[in-house]
Amino acid sequence: MKKTILNFALIFCMNVFCHSQTTEKNEYIPIECSCCSLQRDDDGKLIPPFTDPEFPGGENARMRFLIANLRYPVIARDNYIQGTVFLQYRIAKDGSVADVEVLEGVFTPLDVEAVRVVKTMPKWKPATQFGNPICTPTFKMPIRFSLGGVPQYSEKQRDEIIRRLEKEMIRVSEKERKKEERRREREERRRR
Repeated sequence: MKKTILNFALIFCMNVFCHSQTTEKNEYIPIECSCCSLQRDDDGKLIPPFTDPEFPGGENARMRFLIANLRYPVIARDNYIQGTVFLQYRIAKDGSVADVEVLEGVFTPLDVEAVRVVKTMPKWKPATQFGNPICTPTFKMPIRFSLGGVPQYSEKQRDEIIRRLEKEMIRVSEKERKKEERRREREERRRR
């Protein structure tokens, strides 16, 4: 046990020493050694090994974009349905939003609206690894739909309303599908 702790401490100290030195102001200055792959740009400045993707204008601009572009679905608003939709997405090498998925939804129209608004985000500044753009792992983001000054349903009541509305939506879409089939059949008979 002592050997393991000593080995870990020794490796940690070697790692810190190889990667940086301190100055009189206790600032760390990276130095180059055979165990690292630090790279420099044309001006001799160190290129950070990894940078995160960034929304144009920063985090506040992203929040303003979501607030400005999010539209509360009428069916959800009329039935006072509120909740948080959890999404995940990636930022591609070109900065576009990719692979948007709903991790945890509330109500289908709310889920669809959350996906729509995330897909319409402008191109981000992509993540980089040693100055080269890379595709990022997934981001997880909640989008909260809430109506101020409306009746607050319990979770059980909300789920019952959602089930009723989704059944109605399925029934309406089924009715529209049958209507479309009948229209096609009439057209086909006219052609003959």
